[in-house]
Amino acid sequence: MKEFSVKREWVLWLIWLVPLALYLGLASRLPARIPSHYGLDGKPDAFSNAGRLLSSALSVEALLYGVLLVLPYLDSGR
Repeated sequence: MKEFSVKREWVLWLIWLVPLALYLGLASRLPARIPSHYGLDGKPDAFSNAGRLLSSALSVEALLYGVLLVLPYLDSGR
């Protein structure tokens, strides 16, 4: 297993920061309410503001990145 290397990980960090950069660039153009969930009929049934959607998306991405980074070290087959 390869050890942690910033040279390999910087691309993933960049990909993680792209939504933040897009939000900061487009924040003034986004509507106050953005649909965050759609029902079976295709109509939105839950709304959120852009900041909350961005923070939840970035949090999930960071959590997934952390889990996938630590998972190889938890391998019991070593």
